[in-house]
Amino acid sequence: MTVLFAAGNERNDGISSPGTAKNVITIGGHVNRYNGAPDDMYYWSSRGPTDDGRIKPDLVAPGDYVRSCKSQEASSASGSWSNNWYLEYSGTSMATPAAAGAAVLVREYLMEVASRPAPQAALIKALLILGAEDMGTRNIPNNDEGWGRVNLVNTLVPDSDVGIFVDDRSRLSSGQISDYSFEITRAGEPLKVVLAWSDYPGSSSSSTQLRNDLDLEITNPNGLVYKGNVFTNGQSVTNGQKDSKNNVEVVLVDNAMVGTWSVRVKDSSHGGSSFYQSYSLAVRGVNVNDLDPDPTFVSDSFDLSVPIPQVDEEVEFSISLINQGAGSVPELSVLAAVNSVTISTKTISLSPGEYAELTWNWTPSQDGENIISFYIDPNDDVEEVSESNNQLFETVIVSVPGVRVTSDNPTMLIEGTTDSSTTWSLQLSNTALFETNASIVVSEPVRMQDGIEFDWFSSFSNNTFNLMPAESASVDLSVIHPAPPEPGLYRMIVTGTDTENQIQSEFEIYLEVPLLSSADILLPPGQIKVNPLVSTPLQIEIKNEGNGPQTYDVELISPSGWSLGLDSIGSFAGSSHGSTGSLDKGETRIIDVTINPPGAMIPAGTLFSGSISVHSRVSSDSWFEDISMVVENVDVVTLTPTSDGVEREVSADDTLEWDVNFNNQGNRDLELTPYVLSTPNGWSLTGTQSSFTVISGEQFILPLSLNGNGLAKSGDLKIRFVTDDGFTIDWNRTIDVISGAIPSIDFFQVALPDGTSASTPLGVDAHPVGGIGFDLLWQVSNSGTMTWRPSISMDLPDEDWQYSCSSDPTIMVDSTVTVICNVIIPLSAEAGSEPSISLILDGGGIVSQDTISLYVETISKVSWTVTQQFDSPEGFNNELHLELQNVGNSDISEILEVTAPSGWGELILDSQWVNLRPGETRSVEIGYNPPKSSDGVITVSLSNSDAIEDSKIEVQINVLSNGDSEGINLTNILLIVLIMILLVGGLGLAMFVRRGGEIQSLIPEKVVENLTPEKDEEVSSGVPCWICSVDIIIGQAWACLECGARYHMDGQVQGCSIIERGNCLHCDADIDQLTEV
Repeated sequence: MTVLFAAGNERNDGISSPGTAKNVITIGGHVNRYNGAPDDMYYWSSRGPTDDGRIKPDLVAPGDYVRSCKSQEASSASGSWSNNWYLEYSGTSMATPAAAGAAVLVREYLMEVASRPAPQAALIKALLILGAEDMGTRNIPNNDEGWGRVNLVNTLVPDSDVGIFVDDRSRLSSGQISDYSFEITRAGEPLKVVLAWSDYPGSSSSSTQLRNDLDLEITNPNGLVYKGNVFTNGQSVTNGQKDSKNNVEVVLVDNAMVGTWSVRVKDSSHGGSSFYQSYSLAVRGVNVNDLDPDPTFVSDSFDLSVPIPQVDEEVEFSISLINQGAGSVPELSVLAAVNSVTISTKTISLSPGEYAELTWNWTPSQDGENIISFYIDPNDDVEEVSESNNQLFETVIVSVPGVRVTSDNPTMLIEGTTDSSTTWSLQLSNTALFETNASIVVSEPVRMQDGIEFDWFSSFSNNTFNLMPAESASVDLSVIHPAPPEPGLYRMIVTGTDTENQIQSEFEIYLEVPLLSSADILLPPGQIKVNPLVSTPLQIEIKNEGNGPQTYDVELISPSGWSLGLDSIGSFAGSSHGSTGSLDKGETRIIDVTINPPGAMIPAGTLFSGSISVHSRVSSDSWFEDISMVVENVDVVTLTPTSDGVEREVSADDTLEWDVNFNNQGNRDLELTPYVLSTPNGWSLTGTQSSFTVISGEQFILPLSLNGNGLAKSGDLKIRFVTDDGFTIDWNRTIDVISGAIPSIDFFQVALPDGTSASTPLGVDAHPVGGIGFDLLWQVSNSGTMTWRPSISMDLPDEDWQYSCSSDPTIMVDSTVTVICNVIIPLSAEAGSEPSISLILDGGGIVSQDTISLYVETISKVSWTVTQQFDSPEGFNNELHLELQNVGNSDISEILEVTAPSGWGELILDSQWVNLRPGETRSVEIGYNPPKSSDGVITVSLSNSDAIEDSKIEVQINVLSNGDSEGINLTNILLIVLIMILLVGGLGLAMFVRRGGEIQSLIPEKVVENLTPEKDEEVSSGVPCWICSVDIIIGQAWACLECGARYHMDGQVQGCSIIERGNCLHCDADIDQLTEV
């Protein structure tokens, strides 16, 4: 049946399915009228190629502005033009009916005019392509128009001597070839050849849809070869690669030269059907006739029953004929002669493409070469396409008597994939009338389609013989080969030798190996666990154990209520039938299967059995495997009351009871063992002491009781129910206990040691630091229904803080108790900060607290320590060493001041400026020189003494007098001697001066220089300048009256000038506040 489909109206989105099918005729559309007609494409006509690269569409027909009859019921139909009877419409759905009408006319022509019954669909397709015209620019084949616009005149009505030849009666098996010859008698005309065939079905899972690959080759009289579908600029060119995608191949030669053109059709790859592939051939050219027959001999078809016959041995010879013309011949004479002696004439009839085999009997009468001649239509009674192919001559060698090899079954057939050896039963006969010795050998097997020779092991049951006159001996020939060999026809020549006369006789035997199937099905081990409610995936492996590439059909058989479906290799997802696609020899394909359940709760452990069947496409063989399925456990249990609920407003001494309903909606009985994971403090649980069983489809009620001890607390109750194989169910409840006591805390009073108090924490100026601390009072009330006995604690800023509270209270219902806590703030607390502290009451599962803020008192206080004090003799420099420590909680930045009795020359020997952080210490060194032996007091103080506690220290100085010892000591004696020397020297000096002497002449010059008073040296103070950090010079410095900072005077240090800066760097006071120190 010829099938046509519209290409679709998606333009560049591709051909619409089923127009992509390879064996149909896919029709695109061209402009039918108006501008561009008929050589422009209909704009929306879908373009090719297919996804695997095949040429589509095949042809185009009128599809734009096509007028057609309008149904009277189509009142709402609209188009580009219409009236009551006609409608103008566009689309490939308009083009396809036109092309279908042309296909019908071609079929009618073939059957009625050319007398070709039942033409193949492939021939209709080939003839439509044969007459198609290239539209516009020459570029066929292309993705727009395929092979061109349909033209029935070119297909059926050729001009003058241009004829058409067709053949749809031929078929090929793998490796076979069909040859045709055409004599072109006039140049200047094109020769076009179209080969089409209905290919074996492909597979959606395969990337290549062509199964049986036929090739078209045309050879011109000069030997140049044109291959099918090798085109440039709309015409065939030589060389190029063969087409292995399309099941239509075309050769078009614009200007065919005069001479014999050969057309060859070859089955180059056979992966689809069982053995043969039929095809259709259409040829158009000069002197190609579509009505006349053309009988001729089939190449290499001459056959002789005995390869080397012997004299007087009756043999048969045969020849095959084919009518390669387009017309039938009802009576055709064929004459056979040997050495010009007619044997007989046979009469046959031949339809177009039909084969016939003719056989003659012949008894050779002479040895040596004998010429057998065959003549078709010897009397020239039949009008033929060509008379030049009516004769055939074969030479046969006839031997003298010797031995002969025969067999009743020379061709053996491999029938199974496990066959690894084949045996032929042969006879070796002595054709002579005298005794002779003979031997027998066999050649290596040769595969006929490609001539490859194979090295297979062969052996005879006996290979040497002694034969009496006319005696025959039976002998078996065994050949060991692969199990099985690759498909093909294998030939071996058995040669019998008359060793006495050195005469050989050859006999051909054959091993026919068809494409054999064998599939191995591999399922997962064991039973397949399936869920009765949801789908279960399954993977099955299918391996091609056959002897060549082939496709297997897969069928799934489901148990009742279940559905086993193929995921991807069927015609739709879930189909029970599909195909593996082409599998190479030894290739494995994984088949994805989905097991769809009936959707009912089936008891666990129930067994079901499905099966998978794998069917060969090249034989009737099938393979089966059972799919054993077992229903897996489905555990579905609902609990009432549900898990994770909350029991609110529970008293600490309550008893809670639940009847937990277990509803088993699964497919098996469940034996559950309870395990208590957690119980809130103060509660005891009963009802979980033993295991219980919940029957499938039934309910079980488990009573549970939870008892409080009066001090029970809130928390989570967690119970887990477990089966022996690990299935678990959790049931949890949150117990929210309401305490009997309802406390509230209110701040009542703050009381300081000086008697000051306030009703708010910050109602006093500041909270004192250190000492005995201060008291904080809270009032705690109980508005609940039970007495509350909490413990008291405080949350303080750090561990240096201290507190002590009154004993833990007992707060009766509707009563109020005062809680008193003494708090001591450490000196480490920052002055002026506002830390938070909390009172915490905790008891009976209830925690209540109150948080307040304090204001830390500022403490400015120092302490003095005398670290070193020496004896103080009068008239000598002495030192007093002190240590000054900041024992307050605020920074101190002051100036040291020192006072002593008049004339002591008191002086601060180290830095006059004091900067101390809380807890820091520094040393103070005081220098003094008491001029007389009177005792005195040295006072050292800070400048801002009123704001700092203990800001000064008074140190009693005991002055030692020089006359304190009794009698005249050595010192006194030395003093008297010194006075006497001075008196004597003075008298002598006075006398010398009075006599005119100069005092300088009495003293050496060097001594005078040494006695000359020197300029006072500048003494460093050890106090750094605030600008340059270099120590200032005592007696030559500026000091700030506001903060005491010291500075160099101008010119002492280069670049250091407080006057230029204009203000104190420490306190930012103006320079008017500077004084000299």
